[in-house]
Amino acid sequence: MKKEIKNIVFCAMYIALGVAVANILHWAATGIGRVLSPMHFTVIIAGLMLGWKYGLVAGILTPLISAIFGMPPFFPTGVCMALECGVYGLVAGLLSAKLVIMKDEKFNFVNIIIILIIAMIAGRVVGGLFNAIYLGIKPDASYTFKAFLNSYIVVQLPSIILQFILIPIIVTPLKKLEGNNKIEENEVNE
Repeated sequence: MKKEIKNIVFCAMYIALGVAVANILHWAATGIGRVLSPMHFTVIIAGLMLGWKYGLVAGILTPLISAIFGMPPFFPTGVCMALECGVYGLVAGLLSAKLVIMKDEKFNFVNIIIILIIAMIAGRVVGGLFNAIYLGIKPDASYTFKAFLNSYIVVQLPSIILQFILIPIIVTPLKKLEGNNKIEENEVNE
């Protein structure tokens, strides 16, 4: 029960952080939020640190709550981002449970990079499929593979690079700290 409450609090913190940073960047300079994708960072970290359930919840709620403040527009962008980010958090959480993240920093870094690659591909595919379905049914527009590559790879390339650099740097020590706390808790309980 105590761990569940802690996870709920941390999940809410990741959601609030994602909403706040995204809106600050949006207000600071139009378009910078799309290029840096701050919600992706917090959602992926939530999945890595808290597991798939909380990663999924953070991924769905962060863009939808942010849409309340006007960025992104609720539909279709907010819904698309909720699906995309939900998959990021879900996949990051599932894979972090499957790939043993050991105390060795190099091993952590490699595992986190593997998780990021798979989560980023899965989330972008879901976002692209949503756009293809939504834009494909409009008679005046079509969603091409070129449009997919431009919006999910080219425009977000700075964000992708930053995620590969910053997320392992952030998560590795947090996982170590979490592991040390578990050891201390077990010693106290014995």
